[in-house]
Amino acid sequence: MMMMNGWSGAMSAWDWVWLVIALAAAGAVAAAGIGLMVRSLRRELGAPAPPSSAAAVPSAEDVLADRFAHGEIGEDEYWQRVHTLRAADRR
Repeated sequence: MMMMNGWSGAMSAWDWVWLVIALAAAGAVAAAGIGLMVRSLRRELGAPAPPSSAAAVPSAEDVLADRFAHGEIGEDEYWQRVHTLRAADRR
């Protein structure tokens, strides 16, 4: 049979390269869209945002204040430790 307009029905190497690039781009767009939808739904449903790394670790004074508030340590011990912490920070 003769080829019509130079097309034999087989894909060349460049056709495959462009196909892979197009599929990867479409996949990236789909993944980004799904990620944005999930993020939007979490906000609408009131799910808490994941904690940031800075907020996840309380300071030493915060821990002391929490222990004092729960009655684990007394006022004298609380202030003694706060002064010790602040003195160590000045060094």
